Amino acid sequence: MVARKILVACISHETNTFSPVPTPLSAFAGPRGLLRGDAARTAFRDTGTATGGLIALAERSGADVSVPLIARCAPSAAVEDDAFEALAGELCSAVAAAREAGECDALFLELHGAMVTRSHEDGEGEILRRLRAAAPDLPIALSLDFHGNVTAEMVRSVTSVVAYKTFPHLDMRDCGMRTGQITLDAMAGRIDPVTVWGNVPLLTHLQRMNTSEPPLAGLIALAREAEAEPGVLAVSVLPGFPLADTREAGMSCIVMTDGDAVRAAAIRDRILGEAWSQRAEFAVRPVPLAESVADAAGLPGRPWLLLDVADTCNSGGTLDSMSLLREIRRQGLRNVAAAPVCDRAAVQEMLAAGQGAELEVALGGKMQAPSVPFANEPLVLRGRVAAMHDGEITVTGPVFTGTRLNPGPTVLFESGDLQIVVTSNRIEPYDEGIFRCVGLDPREKDFIVLKSRMQCKPAFLPFCAGHVDCNGIGVTTSDYGAFDYRRLRRPIFPLDDDADWAPAGAAGLTAAT
Repeated sequence: MVARKILVACISHETNTFSPVPTPLSAFAGPRGLLRGDAARTAFRDTGTATGGLIALAERSGADVSVPLIARCAPSAAVEDDAFEALAGELCSAVAAAREAGECDALFLELHGAMVTRSHEDGEGEILRRLRAAAPDLPIALSLDFHGNVTAEMVRSVTSVVAYKTFPHLDMRDCGMRTGQITLDAMAGRIDPVTVWGNVPLLTHLQRMNTSEPPLAGLIALAREAEAEPGVLAVSVLPGFPLADTREAGMSCIVMTDGDAVRAAAIRDRILGEAWSQRAEFAVRPVPLAESVADAAGLPGRPWLLLDVADTCNSGGTLDSMSLLREIRRQGLRNVAAAPVCDRAAVQEMLAAGQGAELEVALGGKMQAPSVPFANEPLVLRGRVAAMHDGEITVTGPVFTGTRLNPGPTVLFESGDLQIVVTSNRIEPYDEGIFRCVGLDPREKDFIVLKSRMQCKPAFLPFCAGHVDCNGIGVTTSDYGAFDYRRLRRPIFPLDDDADWAPAGAAGLTAAT
């Protein structure tokens, strides 16, 4: 079978079930609303995303390509039911209508893998279940995020499934192209793909997920070695997203081979066994905030990157925790730039005062997080409105290249030796654009504070002396003991020392597609 007509779509959300940031339908829409049709295709065609790779491959194959829906949202709380029903319903209806009209030979789909809704613990599994009901025999190529919490429904519902291999995410586009090619080859009868997956009771810490460093670098190397073997189509190692309180949260592995389920299971068990043997290396003991800031102050070289890991955008933070900036001021660090603090009310107050105005602002601390035992308090600062910005930022760095971010009305606020980029919307600081949009050159600073954990590193570390993780107050805290997990499978390491695991072997083939 030849894929003459391919639909490409994306519904992506990473859910932090402890976050107080709501996720209504409007959160998935940018300044131009939800992306559909030609506008969606144009917006993502040349981007470094999985959707961009899926579009590129579909076009390269010579197929007629249509993009019914691209809906992406920064990590936040569980997706509201009406938002999920609207998005899943629109996608399933589009696929069913195209299939009935003979205008859909395959679906190329990007999902995150860690979406939780108010009613569905496995959001992606529910989307795929509905797609299968609407089009039972439709070939589906699925791209998953590296942080997906994989379930049986995700795996058994698709023709091919591949996840990113890098964090920071540098191979998203390649991931989309790889899973799409497997599905095209299967449709043409060149291969007979089978898929197995499994997981270990290991809640991998986000600060141990850098794929260029041990212990994860070794697992990724094993995956790439296996993929070089004849007949192995794809091997995906997914550390999972630990801030989602779901049963399957944690480390998993998906292996696709050409017709050899036994071999796929052996590769899966080998990789998961190696992960389990190193499980202690995937845990983190957080350093007190005051100690981290003091260490940074005494380090040689400039600038140093201070990462506010307890309040990061791409893990579901509020972006209005002021604990790190408060400690920086207490210890007297100088020549500091910080971004982004999200405080719409403060932005409006400063815009009303006007550029150049001096005023006192109660910055941040507006959003409380009942799910974690921390009090979020504003930081009262006196300073000057130094610059303003209103418009999108195009990412030019190596992560999510070519995509556009919407910070909303934005102000550069200067208070003594501290310069803070205050935005109206939550965005991840992927590159220097978060500072340069308000005329600030971060390379001239001694310390750069970012509300990011990992995705900023490829853009900032090349000109920084290094980075320091600073664990303050927030719902992305490094202290996982602060979270009240209720649905997570137990026992699980490192929350439970008695957690145990054994290879599934042939018994694990019940999960094969």
